[in-house]
Amino acid sequence: AHAASAAKPAAPRVAIVGAGLAGLRAAHWLWRVKGIASTVYEADSRAGGRCWSLRDHFSNGFVVEHGGALINTDHNATRNLASNLGLSLDVVAGGSYQGWEDKYWIDGVDYPYDDANEDWGAVYQAFKADLAAAPYCQTYDVQTAAGVALDRMTVDEWLQQKVPGGLASPFAKLMQSNVMAEYGLEPHEQSALNLVYLLGWNSQNSLAPVNGADEKYTVRGGNDLLVSRMIDQLPAGTVQYGRELVAVAQLANGTVRLSFRSGNSTIDVVADRAILALPFTTLKDCDLSQSGFSALKRRAIAEVGLGANSKIHVELSRRPWVEQGYGGAAYTNKEGFQCGWDDTADQPLPAGVFNFFPAGDQVKAWKGDPFGVAPTAQVNSYLAQLEPIFPGVTAAYTGRSYRDAWWANPWSKGAYTCQRPGQYTELFGVAAVPEGNVHFAGEHTSVYYFGFLNGAVESGERAAKAVALS
Repeated sequence: AHAASAAKPAAPRVAIVGAGLAGLRAAHWLWRVKGIASTVYEADSRAGGRCWSLRDHFSNGFVVEHGGALINTDHNATRNLASNLGLSLDVVAGGSYQGWEDKYWIDGVDYPYDDANEDWGAVYQAFKADLAAAPYCQTYDVQTAAGVALDRMTVDEWLQQKVPGGLASPFAKLMQSNVMAEYGLEPHEQSALNLVYLLGWNSQNSLAPVNGADEKYTVRGGNDLLVSRMIDQLPAGTVQYGRELVAVAQLANGTVRLSFRSGNSTIDVVADRAILALPFTTLKDCDLSQSGFSALKRRAIAEVGLGANSKIHVELSRRPWVEQGYGGAAYTNKEGFQCGWDDTADQPLPAGVFNFFPAGDQVKAWKGDPFGVAPTAQVNSYLAQLEPIFPGVTAAYTGRSYRDAWWANPWSKGAYTCQRPGQYTELFGVAAVPEGNVHFAGEHTSVYYFGFLNGAVESGERAAKAVALS
């Protein structure tokens, strides 16, 4: 007689921690592609994490982004997701009118693009040589000796050595603000590879795009429509809010126990597979003593951090930069606002919103709530810096503003990934490696797209596929 056929195993229990873009895309992919249900546990009272749009605050129906704003042409995972969700993309060209020049304002005077471009020509070979010696991307397991040496240098050390005139030159000062805008920490706190990888692919005769990417698109109606549309396609109740992860344990039978603080109590959840899609800046505060994670993973969790990039949006009745023939993107010394752009480049004139985008130590010193109307004194200070660059902005200010200080946000404790000296060749790539039945997602786990919404989306898909295969 045949042995009784084994009972069909129950559907695997999949737990996902973090309802940002990465965690939601993992849940969405599992459900839509494989029919695998999951539960997503979110510490905050809203989903989306750093993908969060600001609506109904400014006039004219302007929608701006609290967090991740720009989507590059090569961000296929995000563009495909938007398309599949029935969303359209608007061309914003990095917060600037396409084909119009940026404005560089260094040491209180105009640093014309033609001058900056000439200075770029003088340092181009140094970028190319270092990119060839340390091919993208240097990681903990694939690296060159030159890559290790460059990784251990700071951006400031690189600029002092390689740029004619060193750190005193206007080009070096522009580059300091450039890496701060792109990664978020002071240039002496960043790996020199951050700078090499930013501009190493630009052509010899074009410093533009100074940030190394086209940052061409944003989602029409707000990027967080990606979030709400994915949630709409998930089973009701998939996302549970107010669940703060406090411990991860892998048990002898292969299951994963996740402990959450919920109000005044602690809830334990046991899953067959877990995806941790929260930043390491918050995961490192959890009890990982029974996680079974490797020493290298524990070190990455403890040490790999986020930059401090933050935003101050100011509404203007008109856009003086357009009248003056500029696209709206502006850079100053790092002691100033560093970088800013037209938040509304896809919207009709005349009114608009300008976004100041400072990072580093000046942002860490800010006081007050992470999200809300910007302090008046701060707005006045930044407008005073912008006034000589685009005369007329102060008079055009409508009195409406908003500030997003991600460094002070308890659920991210920063903006997006920034590699410190030594971290590419010692730790980069470790974040994505599974540990037993625990998988990892989030922009910090994406080797090619960290710091972008696309890093979250593609890493969520990667983790979901790994769970489905297992």
